[in-house]
Amino acid sequence: MSRRSLLILALSVGVSCSTRPLAPLMSDTWARVGEMPEARLEGFGVTHRGRIYYLGGIRSKSGNDGVDEAATSDRVDIYDPLTGTWASGPTLPAESAKHHLAALVFDGKLYLLGGFDGILGSTHPFTPIAAAFVLEDQGWRRLHDAPIARGGSTAKAIDGRIYVAGGAPTEGAQ
Repeated sequence: MSRRSLLILALSVGVSCSTRPLAPLMSDTWARVGEMPEARLEGFGVTHRGRIYYLGGIRSKSGNDGVDEAATSDRVDIYDPLTGTWASGPTLPAESAKHHLAALVFDGKLYLLGGFDGILGSTHPFTPIAAAFVLEDQGWRRLHDAPIARGGSTAKAIDGRIYVAGGAPTEGAQ
C-alpha cells in the first residue's frame, strides 16, 4: 500500500457528509480508498463540505514517491469519500505558503494562514510566509497578513476567533 492511500484513509476516518455520515474505522486494518493524483509530503489535510482537501506540499520533480529533486506544490486535491474520486481544487495563490501550512475550517470557510515556501538545500530555502487566505466560491481571497511569518504552526477556532500558535520563522529554529 502506498503512502498516498494511507494518507487519505487516515484523514477520512470520522468525516461526516451532509448526505450520510461515514462510519469511523472499527478495526485495526487499513483499507485502500484511492490514490492522490500527485504524491506529496508536508502538505495539509482538512475536511470541508464533506470532502477531504489536501493543500500544497513538497513533491518530487522526477514523479516518484521519493523527495529527490524536491519542489513545492501549489496543488489542492479534493477527495470525495462518497464517490471515492479525486478532483482538482483551486491552486494555492502564488504568494501563499506551499508547505508546513496552518489551515482550518471555521464558519463554513477554509482558511490558509501561513506556512513555508521554498526547498531546503536549494537557491530558495524554506521561507516563512505571513500571507493569509480564505477559500470562497470564487476562489482564494487574500486576508490581512499574520503579524508573524512562520511555518509549522497550528490554527484552531476558539470562541469565534481563529488562533495560530507555534511554528518557527525558519526550518530548524528552536
